[in-house]
Amino acid sequence: MRRYRFLREALEEYEDAVSYYERARSGLGDTFVREVERVIELTLEFPEMGAPVADTPPELGVRRRLVRRFDVEIDYLVAGDTIVVLAVFHCKRRPGYWKDRLRQLR
Repeated sequence: MRRYRFLREALEEYEDAVSYYERARSGLGDTFVREVERVIELTLEFPEMGAPVADTPPELGVRRRLVRRFDVEIDYLVAGDTIVVLAVFHCKRRPGYWKDRLRQLR
């Protein structure tokens, strides 16, 4: 059975997004959490389903999944039986800003 974990920076991004959506409208933060959990559950079941992320080392197999309702991207890789969430960000944010985090994994 696969499990998942967030890199510290990715967890901070996720928590910031939950707070942002909750401030925007009461209950929206909880809706965001449920949507992210749904995407993560699908990723745990089908990790190769995510689209490969360009300009990342191919041997790491970095992929992305979208939380469509919120236009948020979750970038991750598979390390053994663990999905490692590298970044959680709105799709309009500058792409690739998080790629220096990959050095932590080598």
